[in-house]
Amino acid sequence: MQQPKKISKEEPTTSDPHNVIVQNIEQKVRDLCIQSSQDESPDLEAHARSISSNIDMVLRDLRGSLRGMSDLTLESMQTFSSSINSTCENMDSTIKSMYTLLAKAEELNSSMANVHKLTQQIKDMKRLVDLFETHFQNSLA
Repeated sequence: MQQPKKISKEEPTTSDPHNVIVQNIEQKVRDLCIQSSQDESPDLEAHARSISSNIDMVLRDLRGSLRGMSDLTLESMQTFSSSINSTCENMDSTIKSMYTLLAKAEELNSSMANVHKLTQQIKDMKRLVDLFETHFQNSLA
């Protein structure tokens, strides 16, 4: 593991151009901080308090928005779960009803087998009535 380079307060060396740039920037930041602290110290504190209160307000708004989003997400998940459960129950009920309908259709089909026999008997009776009627009309004439 490499040790981080320490920036010395000595004059920059020209051997490493990055070191020179970093030292120059560091020196400029120090100079600006010293100058601004001497000139505008009260304004800086007021500005810092303003920024702090703004950050607090933004964090409160963010916290409230996140709670609202969480509540909406929870509510939508509960609604989704409820609709899935309801759909499953309805499908189960529909499947049971379909099996009941099929069973009734089979019962009806088996009971209709007797109707075919009855139909044949009615046809035979009609033929006999027609023969009787024909004989009766011939006997009257």
